[in-house]
Amino acid sequence: MRPRVDKRRSEHVSQSEESYRSAGTRILILGAGFGGLAAALKLDQQLRPSDDTSILAVDRNNDMLFTPLLWTVANGRTSPNNVVVPIRDFQKGRRFHVLHAEIESIDLDRKEVRTSGGSRPYDILVIALGSHTAVPDLPGLREHALPFHTPADALQLRNHLIDAIEAAHQVDDPVERQEWLTFVVGGAGDTGIELAAIIHDYIITGLFKEYPWLADAPVRVVVVGRAERVLPMSDPRTSHLVRQTLEQEGIEVLTGRSITGVEETAVKTSSEVIPA
Repeated sequence: MRPRVDKRRSEHVSQSEESYRSAGTRILILGAGFGGLAAALKLDQQLRPSDDTSILAVDRNNDMLFTPLLWTVANGRTSPNNVVVPIRDFQKGRRFHVLHAEIESIDLDRKEVRTSGGSRPYDILVIALGSHTAVPDLPGLREHALPFHTPADALQLRNHLIDAIEAAHQVDDPVERQEWLTFVVGGAGDTGIELAAIIHDYIITGLFKEYPWLADAPVRVVVVGRAERVLPMSDPRTSHLVRQTLEQEGIEVLTGRSITGVEETAVKTSSEVIPA
């Protein structure tokens, strides 16, 4: 059975290669995240059967992370498998092709992209490689802060919250207990605001069910943002309503401030030190 599978795979790869290379217009999309796949799907809709055009999307990953649902992994509502979608699922019933490979270089003069799976020529190039979060070089940030970009990060955060509640349960000193029950979120944009709400809700309505004797303990969730208002890319009215909602839920919002350093038991901001 194995040789037959390999033969079908080889035939599929050969047909995809031939279809792309022999097309009159070759559209090469670098990156198959939100931007790259949106471009591929839109182009596929607009192409007519008679068009001599082929689309190839290249990505080093074979699945796409649905970032807006990453928080559901952090609060245990779903598993990491439910927030990633195989890229080839988007290809079914459509005419664009997918290449799982690492992009190594772009030759604009020769109109060719070199990948770990060989070079690919193009007539039209779409660059949708996404971005990396710029991590500021703050003292202690990499050692003591948790990132939140991947399913693994979400699981790490979830485990940290569980460990923190367990630690709060173990100690008798009220000051130390408060430190374990204090959580600081850096950034007051969409992700930071949503994450703060999720942390607060997960502890109050989720974890405290396992530790009912901690239910009256003062959980402190603090959002720190450099902009003068939360969600600075939104209109002022939306920012005001979101801040008001957060504060009504007991979440502290510190805007117009920046984090200047992170220690094992404290977060330093431009205005105060928060034991956490």
